[in-house]
Amino acid sequence: MNDDELAKLVNRSGFLFQVAVEEHIRATADQHGWDVLAREHPWMSTDGARGGFIDFVAGRSTLRCVVDCKRTQGGEWIFLLPKTSPDTFELRTLWSYRSRDKRHGFGWADLPFEPATPEAAFCIVRGASDEDKPMLERIAGDLVKATESLAREELGTQRRGEGPYGYIPVIVTNAKLFACRVNLSDVQLEKGALPPSATFQEVVAIRFRKALSSDIKHEPENYDNLKEGLDLKQRSTIVVTVGHLTHWLGAITQREAGLSLRRNPWWQLES
Repeated sequence: MNDDELAKLVNRSGFLFQVAVEEHIRATADQHGWDVLAREHPWMSTDGARGGFIDFVAGRSTLRCVVDCKRTQGGEWIFLLPKTSPDTFELRTLWSYRSRDKRHGFGWADLPFEPATPEAAFCIVRGASDEDKPMLERIAGDLVKATESLAREELGTQRRGEGPYGYIPVIVTNAKLFACRVNLSDVQLEKGALPPSATFQEVVAIRFRKALSSDIKHEPENYDNLKEGLDLKQRSTIVVTVGHLTHWLGAITQREAGLSLRRNPWWQLES
């Protein structure tokens, strides 16, 4: 193979994008305050059925961004959301807690984080067919399990500090992100097509929130009805464009003491 053919092989993979994003985070650390704590970190679900590698983990104080890099070729990701839905600070976040008396635990809770973004549960990707399993659900599902694996591992390390840690699944992409806002009452049921009132807005970051399978089980006997069960299974993933990554990392903060002990559920811990 000549150099051009070898270059094509490299360019077809996403590894170069991944390591370039990681290097960019390292090089701009003085702007956002995050350090790269691990790269190509192995993870495994508790049942051993799923596993892989986390592209890299970024840390700042007691927060962790668990990052998956996705390069596209001229792609657009379109997120459907109601016309009047406001941007939100709420993020379904994975937390872990270690107390001074050795109690510990982890789970998912709604915590407020700056900056606010739109939030959606549906994403359309160019090139996907009706028969395909939605791409973002696949990516986010594995990333959720990888994040839980990392939280369990760090909770057992010798130098894990006391108190709460927060873990945020993050997808970094070079795709353009669009929020498609739709007044659902304007959709003609016979056609199921976008009404003229729908609008498109390019965004640099968005919360993708959905009930996704994870290693934390929520059994029916522990909730009162299907709606409560669905709420318990909600997970959030932040999707951010690579060109805005440095600014977003610098802006993300816990809002109104979002990881405070009094407000959140980690007082119910294992002994």
